[in-house]
Amino acid sequence: MYSFNNAVRNDSRPDGQKVAILIDKYSQADRIWVGIQTWLMDVSLTYLKELIDTCQIFIDTMDVEIPRVPLYFPHINDKQHKEFIQSIQELASKMGQWKDQAKDMIQLKGLGEAVEASDDDIIKFDEVYYRSLLEDVIGVNLNEILSWHEEEIDKTRSEVFEIANSLNIIDKLPETMFDVSQLLLKYAGPCDTPEEMFKRADSYIKRSKAACTGYVQLPEDETCIVRNVPEQLKLSYPWGGYGGGCSIRRPLQGHMFLNDYNLKAVTDGWIKMNTVHEAYPGHHVQFVRTTLDPLPETVKIGAKSTPITEGTAHRSERVFEFMFPEDQFYPLFVAYRRHHTSVRIKADLMLRYFGNPIKDVVQLYVDELGFDRATARSQVKAQEGQQGYFTSYYYGMKKLCDWESEYGYDEKEYTELLFAAGRISLENFEKFLKLSHEDKKSYLNDFSSLMQFS
Repeated sequence: MYSFNNAVRNDSRPDGQKVAILIDKYSQADRIWVGIQTWLMDVSLTYLKELIDTCQIFIDTMDVEIPRVPLYFPHINDKQHKEFIQSIQELASKMGQWKDQAKDMIQLKGLGEAVEASDDDIIKFDEVYYRSLLEDVIGVNLNEILSWHEEEIDKTRSEVFEIANSLNIIDKLPETMFDVSQLLLKYAGPCDTPEEMFKRADSYIKRSKAACTGYVQLPEDETCIVRNVPEQLKLSYPWGGYGGGCSIRRPLQGHMFLNDYNLKAVTDGWIKMNTVHEAYPGHHVQFVRTTLDPLPETVKIGAKSTPITEGTAHRSERVFEFMFPEDQFYPLFVAYRRHHTSVRIKADLMLRYFGNPIKDVVQLYVDELGFDRATARSQVKAQEGQQGYFTSYYYGMKKLCDWESEYGYDEKEYTELLFAAGRISLENFEKFLKLSHEDKKSYLNDFSSLMQFS
């Protein structure tokens, strides 16, 4: 699904070439399944249910996407179109068979009813695996988040109410997070139509790009456009995200997306914040800089870089509050969002470390953030699929802001350094901060990638 979405939204190569690549990829599905079968007998019920869910998402997604193929790839001929549709349909059919085999495996192993994942499921990880996932793959220290996550939640919750109590409104001041959520819905709520939402986002993204001047270096001709949510992500990305770009296209163009299926949950605050976090200066700026800057290729795709990637974008949300001075509710939303990311750490620990059932984590989001149940379930669904990933936002932001204060950097200078250093681990970023001015300059200019795009 990722390959299909990337070909549709990002890849700037000719349609015929993109379709040929996808057909070739889909033709190798049987070989992938052979590999999957080597471990199918040994995995837990959780993974078998996730396999069933993934197969079903592909089937459902392609049912919607197949009629759109002529729109997505207008320059392929009839023969290519027929072969492409056939390859998608064959893969979807195989996915159905694989789903049935996974269900049979559940029954064979006596693991319970062969159904998709439910809210009663417990998806706890073995502690050794979870620790390794966080520390060796993502770059988050498990002991650290266990030691302070409750304290940070109390801190972010208190900040929300402190800002809410300072608002110039005639309403009763909020007493619960549900009250805060309702206040934001009333005064900074969603748009009435998807068209209005995208129009508003287009205007906000122009402001966020202009606000980058003096904070981060960007070429004049790059762009970031706003699009609708990819079909396969509509149930797991409640508000929006960054969809990437094509590194060989010039001038560079990336895109962020908003979830038009979840329109009533995408409030004005979410639209504004997404144009910062996903675009300027957030993930889109990271895409532009890692594509164009003369850095080593290993630095552009470095290990354990998730906390600096997400922590930088999360920091930008607070730094760039000044973009919307006319909106007294935006600082409240930014604080609410920061509470959201601190709560996500607890949610992940509940799912993967403490072993709470999924429904408890859904309830956590309802209680702590006033989410409607559908949005709360979507957030948990995202955490089920992106194992451990959502611990990185608040963790990375906290580390980066602590160092900003500790090393005494100016806010603007620090912002540029965050985007200049590349996709590296937090440990390596701190080492980068400690370099002399001359050594920083050498790091940023003297070891350019041997892979050159034109």
